[in-house]
Amino acid sequence: SNRVTANEFGYFAGLTYRGVPGLLLGGSLRSGHELESAAVEENLDFRSYDRTSALVKFVAEDAAGSTWRLGLLHQNADVLSDINSKLGVGRFASTTALEGDDSYTMDLINLEYGFGSPGDWIDAGVLRAYYETAEVSQQSLDERGLARTPVSIDRFFSFDQEIQGFELNLQKAQRGLHSAHQFAFGLEYRARETIEFRDGLAKIGRAHV
Repeated sequence: SNRVTANEFGYFAGLTYRGVPGLLLGGSLRSGHELESAAVEENLDFRSYDRTSALVKFVAEDAAGSTWRLGLLHQNADVLSDINSKLGVGRFASTTALEGDDSYTMDLINLEYGFGSPGDWIDAGVLRAYYETAEVSQQSLDERGLARTPVSIDRFFSFDQEIQGFELNLQKAQRGLHSAHQFAFGLEYRARETIEFRDGLAKIGRAHV
């Protein structure tokens, strides 16, 4: 059976103030694990995880009637896994342990400025800037204790990304006696930097079983 039983605990908290200025606060926490279905005599695979997130949004208007918006978002997750159902089968015939440790973190900040009104030089305009970072790391252990030459293989992978940019969108309507025209203009700039790293270590000899 491939079915799993998931036990999860979740918590969410939020606070909202509607008005000018406006404020939204939110956060969540989820923690749980997954086991093989009760139909299986023995629980072979195990997977546990923790996920958290936090959100802040703020909205305000200035004296000119323009709107400012600020948003902050944070997310992170950690997952531990211990796979046993595949041990001794197929390409894992000599494998005696498969374990993983994965983590993910993301942070985002964006600032938005909305301006213009019908009849002005710009009917509606939005200027938005943002900055985002993301980090992913994966660690795994592959022990092959039944191989002709026992070996323990540790693998590591990391992925770091940084994104920043801005957007500008403008709208203007022109109306004549017998026609109407809607003009739109957009400009976007984005810079992205990505760093990947892979590493591995093999220990020859008696693996831990």
